[in-house]
Amino acid sequence: GSHFSNEDLVHSAYLARDYDGTIVESKKKGSTTVWTVDLVPKKGSAVVWSKIRMIVEKERRIPQSQVFFDERGNVTGVEPF
Repeated sequence: GSHFSNEDLVHSAYLARDYDGTIVESKKKGSTTVWTVDLVPKKGSAVVWSKIRMIVEKERRIPQSQVFFDERGNVTGVEPF
């Protein structure tokens, strides 16, 4: 399991402001297309994670999960939706 503080959850509301996203993979999962999106901090952003990897259902733009990485590239938490 993973543990997230209220600060972690509130901070996730600022993803678009603080991170740049890149679709690194697009694949079919049944009748749905799923994107893997890597978010990296924008220059000058004071953020907690060095990268966030999101799995997103393309058609409805619904996140499926997020994986959080520290500055060393280690996974620090996983948040399923």
